[in-house]
Amino acid sequence: MQGCNANIPGRPEFVSDALTQLPQGQWVGQYSNCLMQSAYQLVFEYNPLNNSFFEYGSEGLVRVEENNSLIPNNRFFAQIPDPDQLFVECLCQALHIRNFRKRFDADKRLFVNFNSNAYKSVENMDRELNFLIPVIKRHNILPPNLVVEIIEEEVGDKNTLVYLISRLREVGVKIALDDFGVKASNFYRYSVIKPDIVKIDGEIFRQLASEKPTRELLATIINIFKSNQTAVLAEGVETKEQMNIAIECGVDLLQGFGLHKPSVEFPDRKQPTVVAVSSHNEQAAVG
Repeated sequence: MQGCNANIPGRPEFVSDALTQLPQGQWVGQYSNCLMQSAYQLVFEYNPLNNSFFEYGSEGLVRVEENNSLIPNNRFFAQIPDPDQLFVECLCQALHIRNFRKRFDADKRLFVNFNSNAYKSVENMDRELNFLIPVIKRHNILPPNLVVEIIEEEVGDKNTLVYLISRLREVGVKIALDDFGVKASNFYRYSVIKPDIVKIDGEIFRQLASEKPTRELLATIINIFKSNQTAVLAEGVETKEQMNIAIECGVDLLQGFGLHKPSVEFPDRKQPTVVAVSSHNEQAAVG
């Protein structure tokens, strides 16, 4: 990846200077030679009364292009130099926040990733959070409708993570533990951050859902979280069978390509969508 793997001389000091609003209203970001766009993947809540799903919110994901070619996200983020980690972290958040209400109604929640390692110190964290809260309100996102996903990476300083959680709690945003079952996203971290939502990693979910004995383990894990008033989201739902297993095991929320693929489409206004369980297609169907 050329142009995105070095600290760029002349990079804007402020994230706002790396953002541009297009004529149709969409905000895009620029980092070196890379164009960054918001892609949203819907998160659904199951309604057992009529056996259907409703939009709960959407996760903001970044789509990166260089010279009109897509760059895999893991490759892009792996090559961001250390001095620019916080800048790119905040740039992604700013994109998703600015674009969200242009696509989704006021009651929908925005999920955004937070990497506490990018902040390096509580001073940086304080500065960015003091800036973040007025920004989300200015873009019509109430704090309870912002879900901060604590990613699965190991943290260099546990105290920084604990401080981040305490600050987020103070301002009233929701906290999710992302990719449970991967790396440091485990029961210990769950006990430290006490999240509102646990997102079970998609690969872990599909493995546990594949056979009856492991489905019982999946149901037990879900029950542990729910007994502590933590909502559970199954990631990586790709088929109708997986969707049904997730429901049977007691999940509250679902996300995955079988329900909705991340989209950068920018309609005039996103209307509420009901997602119906397909009775004749192996894939979960958006209706």
